[in-house]
Amino acid sequence: MDPTEAESTTPTNLHVNHKTRTALELVEYNRRPHINSLPPEVLHSVFLPVGGFDQRYWIEVIDSTPELWNSTSSQLHPDLQGMIIQNSRNQLLDVEYDGRAWDIDPERMMKRVAAFASLMKASVSRWQTLKYGPAHSESDAQILSLPMHNLKRIEIDGPTWRDQYWIEMPSLEVLRVLVEERTDPEDYTQLYESVGRHIGAFPLPKSQKQARVLLEVGNRETTFGVGERRISIWSVPWAGANNGGFKLAYIASAMKQLDNRACEEVTMLELACSRKEETGAYLHMVHSRFPWIDQVLLRDEGSHNPGIRAVVQHLSTPLQSESSEEWLLPKLTKLELDLDHSTDTDIVDDIVELVNKRRGSELTENITELRITMVAGAIDPSMIETLGQSVMLFDLIEVPEIRVDYSFCMHDS
Repeated sequence: MDPTEAESTTPTNLHVNHKTRTALELVEYNRRPHINSLPPEVLHSVFLPVGGFDQRYWIEVIDSTPELWNSTSSQLHPDLQGMIIQNSRNQLLDVEYDGRAWDIDPERMMKRVAAFASLMKASVSRWQTLKYGPAHSESDAQILSLPMHNLKRIEIDGPTWRDQYWIEMPSLEVLRVLVEERTDPEDYTQLYESVGRHIGAFPLPKSQKQARVLLEVGNRETTFGVGERRISIWSVPWAGANNGGFKLAYIASAMKQLDNRACEEVTMLELACSRKEETGAYLHMVHSRFPWIDQVLLRDEGSHNPGIRAVVQHLSTPLQSESSEEWLLPKLTKLELDLDHSTDTDIVDDIVELVNKRRGSELTENITELRITMVAGAIDPSMIETLGQSVMLFDLIEVPEIRVDYSFCMHDS
């Protein structure tokens, strides 16, 4: 048998490596919008035909519906991979590559890598996403050097990000890096500088959406983006409480590489930061690089949203100097707060103070539009009336409070 084929499997067992997947990975795999999305009654009639059902008819329907064949994986049997490439026709493809389940023997492994690359090369112009799992360095060149000129999103699990193959992917919008095994944070400065040049290139990609700068700073994952392009790093070592300074430095290094003309196209800031100690620094960076921001969307990361309160307070307080004062984001006219996880009602007082203070200054635009999403009943009716009178357009979206029942985790002592 050819060593590139799955020797431990018969041709009918096309999902050759499902035995290596955890239960959660199998659930996630079966959520993909491909052949698994067929209605149960159709699958039943195809694989367990009974009287009254034409099995051949349904097989022809499935084979002739490209939308059902829009994702593939290196862990599938080569026969199924080829069937997906053929039946997907001109459909865009979501591709997964993971070398963990392949042979340790270098010669056998490289033959399998070469076979997968050869099979997939004809379809590479149709790849829209690539999930690139842990692999051997020898395989990176064969897979990641394919001409993925139309790839929109790549997720890299492991140290492959250091080789920066993604630089040769001109249409790339989302780069996501997963770092799980190292105990010490890596230095991502060079990566962020390269990303800054890519996502901040002028002109920004055309989009129906308002050009925005995106900052999401969580405990383990940090995302920075301009327009439709962004980088996201999920790192276990970043979970430490003392790593906030690293994240600030990385994003600052990316911002320095942005084209000034691209920065001037940005008119919106979307910010989610769970650590109030860092919000002021992020706001100052955005203020210094994006002069035309007139809309801000703040999203909470927990029930007490210290990050959002800190942002509101920074926007309410001008920077004082010996001869003058300077306001952060002075052109701000539209403010939106997504507080659907919040139970902290004191922030409403801060919002009223923000609106009033900026209205009283000649150095800022007035906030004329305000939208708040919050738990139903969290805002006192009198305060709702006050908010409505403070701006020209006020929109309150109330959502039900979500309570999590942890009792299923409890065990009898």
